[in-house]
Amino acid sequence: MNEEGETARHPGYQLVADLFRAGLAATAGDRCVADFLARHDAGGPASVIVLGKAADAMAAGAITALGDRLRRGLLVTRRGHLTSRLQDGLRFTCLETGHPLPDRHSLAAGDRLLRFLTETPYGERLLFLISGGTSSLVEVPDASVDLEQLRRLNAWLLGSGLDIAAMNRIRCAVSRIKCGRLLG
Repeated sequence: MNEEGETARHPGYQLVADLFRAGLAATAGDRCVADFLARHDAGGPASVIVLGKAADAMAAGAITALGDRLRRGLLVTRRGHLTSRLQDGLRFTCLETGHPLPDRHSLAAGDRLLRFLTETPYGERLLFLISGGTSSLVEVPDASVDLEQLRRLNAWLLGSGLDIAAMNRIRCAVSRIKCGRLLG
């Protein structure tokens, strides 16, 4: 410590801190989504499905970019990751579920996702925004798999040492919505 009681910093500390903050700002979900949609907007009304641990920020970006053209949305995120900016009921149904292991709320979110899709009018633009964590946050398991089996499988996968691609192949085998099955 110096005479003023401050910890001495390495001369490059401020540069590293500034670079770190710039990196965080450049990858912020709200900014990335708003910038992308501003460049690639197809126009017209849209419904939005936002899934994952970064769902809150991504939904904020969609709201910014789409404005009044955002018809309705479904947001599913990890418990504790939802901020008050989306909890006011403005166009979004917001659900918080289990992570890293699915819970009963994850299965309810899967059912709500299927219902949201069936309620979407034919031909309406549908935008999916997906970030990490979705595997546990939203699920509709195969009829032969119950919640406890799904939780045990996911716990095993997380501790298995398998890479994410291998884990997701296994998850696909027990899911009615993963690996393109949501379309069917």
